[in-house]
Amino acid sequence: MNDNEELISEEFVPKVYKVLAEAMLAALENGQMLVEESKYSSQFIIDKMPEIKTKSELIVFLDELSSRWSAYADAVNVLKNEMIDTQKLQDVEEKLDEMSNQ
Repeated sequence: MNDNEELISEEFVPKVYKVLAEAMLAALENGQMLVEESKYSSQFIIDKMPEIKTKSELIVFLDELSSRWSAYADAVNVLKNEMIDTQKLQDVEEKLDEMSNQ
């Protein structure tokens, strides 16, 4: 299984919702998004997120979200970077475990 086929951790899912909700609220406050757009984007998130199980599915979803509603672009970058950082940390932990078991 490659890195993007890995399942998303249960702890990460609420963070995705939180970051996206904060991005939407900020976009509404600063005029980047209209209320009508926020309704459509919220429904898109609510409809799609429960189906997402792997990192690759999440990346596809985030890319589609930010291409439809540019107000989410920064939030999408934050989430993608966190996924990369989390993977790097897991890789280091695995290497340390291997070294300690030798």
